[in-house]
Amino acid sequence: MRQHKANYKIIITMIILIAIGLMMIALVGPSYAKVKGEDTVYWMDQVKYLVITAVLLFFETRVNLVEVENAKKPNGIWRILDAIAKQLPMILLVLGLSLNLLLAVSAGHSSLAYCQLGACRWLRLGPITIQVSDFLKLGVMLYLAKITADFQARGGFLEEAGKATALGMLMQFLMDLFAMVRKMRGGKTADEKGYVNQTGFSGQAGATRQAGFANQVNFGRNSYGQNFAAGNFAKGSARGGKLERLVAKILARGQASGWASAEILREGYKFYAKFFGVLGISLFLIVVSQKDLGSAVPLGVIALTILFVAGIKIWKIMILFAVILALGVGMILSSPHRRERLFTFTGKGDATTDYHIENALITVGSGGLLGVGIGNNVQTAGYLPESITDSMFAVVSEMWGFVGAVTVIGLYVHLFMEILKVANTSENLYFRLVTMGVFAWLFSQVAVNISAMIALIPLTGITLPLLSKGGTSLLITCFGLGLVINISRFTARTEISDDERNEEIKNNLRMSRSSRLGGRR
Repeated sequence: MRQHKANYKIIITMIILIAIGLMMIALVGPSYAKVKGEDTVYWMDQVKYLVITAVLLFFETRVNLVEVENAKKPNGIWRILDAIAKQLPMILLVLGLSLNLLLAVSAGHSSLAYCQLGACRWLRLGPITIQVSDFLKLGVMLYLAKITADFQARGGFLEEAGKATALGMLMQFLMDLFAMVRKMRGGKTADEKGYVNQTGFSGQAGATRQAGFANQVNFGRNSYGQNFAAGNFAKGSARGGKLERLVAKILARGQASGWASAEILREGYKFYAKFFGVLGISLFLIVVSQKDLGSAVPLGVIALTILFVAGIKIWKIMILFAVILALGVGMILSSPHRRERLFTFTGKGDATTDYHIENALITVGSGGLLGVGIGNNVQTAGYLPESITDSMFAVVSEMWGFVGAVTVIGLYVHLFMEILKVANTSENLYFRLVTMGVFAWLFSQVAVNISAMIALIPLTGITLPLLSKGGTSLLITCFGLGLVINISRFTARTEISDDERNEEIKNNLRMSRSSRLGGRR
């Protein structure tokens, strides 16, 4: 795996989006604080989290997420960070589940849980307040990518193993029938003629050995089954002819392949149990415990994307999508707060419930082509709820108009295209799944937020990544993008910059000069 420079286009786009968000928070934050009755300087809080994020990114983008060939062994703190990076999926999953379980236990019983607007999404730990679902989304994404890549490396998905297993069972039946016919004809078994090779499966190559079958008893309870599976009918029995020996070999190979794929089938069940078990628990904690259906949308999209990229058939993706959609509709109808938002979207709400979406549309439309300019905001001065969090896109549209809104969307599109480029050129399946998981997560979150602000879907309460106020959101979003930046160092790049090409030429010249000097000595 060749290491090269990271994709700096992702870093530059991140910096621009964060700068725009920080500027909007500084401009609109005072009026937002006045409406809330607070004296907090929000942009200063955002800067504090930004400093922490920058330090984290510095270390994150320099560790190796997997073993790298010909890489120098790290020393000191880098050795510790490398060890942590190898176990990152499990560490973040445990952290995310622990924080969400703590919130679930604390909700309604402790001051640790902070509830607002009908949802208990935040955990107060001393002076800081964190949205715990962000940690869970990151941990689940990495864990699902890891177990999917590991399972794919061991043999693939369930439908292929299932077909091979059915073939193996058929071969087992035919083999037993063949042995019975031989016995009725008076032929002796290979055991009786001394052709048994007791080394079993441990000494042979092929699918059976790769599946880990060292004990030949697994492939048959009688001597016929054992010898067929072990391939010991090369010499045949005393009465066996060429055709009989050929049939025996074919049946033995079919049975061995079938039982090997049976192990893959069992591994498949384990994989799906882990995959949907972790996903189900996470969705339960977010949707039921925290009453946060909006944050569950990116999680579902992440899971479907990982399965699709890993190679599961599209019709199974559609079934899973239908199941998730049905569960989502059920969760909406079961909650008064969500039903209220749905009625607002369909136009059946009252003046109170329609207030947010109506003011969001007014804010987006009032900007015109070039916006009202700095300091001339009317809607964000108090009419628009959650102006610098959920409604940040509407704020940008009012202040900078259609041009500003399109610019922000264009920056996101550029960021997503660069992420897809990294995924497309990644040779490691785990890296590709992680990159596509980050893409699915951020793309779904941006799409849901902007769609809600222009009344294409009901309001969800999802923030706009990198732009909206929120230290936890900024930290976790940048951590996910930091993973992509790290992975971009190990892609099979189709283009090399002039600086890297010149550096490579210098290194080759230096090596050739050293070899010539060594030859003269």
